[in-house]
Amino acid sequence: MAAGELEQPGWDRRRLLGALLCLVASVAAFTAPFLTLYSSGVLSVTGWGAEPSSTGVARNGFPLAVAGALLAVAALFAVVAAPRPAPAVVRWAAVLAAAVAAAFLAGVLVTAAAQTVRATPGPGFWLVLAAAVLALAGTVLAALPAEGRVKAT
Repeated sequence: MAAGELEQPGWDRRRLLGALLCLVASVAAFTAPFLTLYSSGVLSVTGWGAEPSSTGVARNGFPLAVAGALLAVAALFAVVAAPRPAPAVVRWAAVLAAAVAAAFLAGVLVTAAAQTVRATPGPGFWLVLAAAVLALAGTVLAALPAEGRVKAT
């Protein structure tokens, strides 16, 4: 905050929107492993295995569940940081939590994308991609300066 500026009391809508985006991304990350991540011929792969049963198939369900949990924690931190007089440490903790969660989800997305090189991406893959975009947007909104600053008289 610049010298001579005061924050008005209330809620920062951008941080609340960032928390909502992280929460939606969390739900998407928890849901995606139950959908088809990719399919190739007769093989359909979810986050928990393949149909028909196949060996050597990566299981992305656990990393996606961890990403969902991290995003839920980031959403909670963003809500705690949303009141305008929130301390700077709380705001930076929210940004750090969102950034770590988004980076972890991006890593899972890259791993899933590498598996779909010779296969057709399924709805679960697209849901992970959407979750990663939402997590990134939530991180950006959490990192923006607080709105509602007024000049001190």
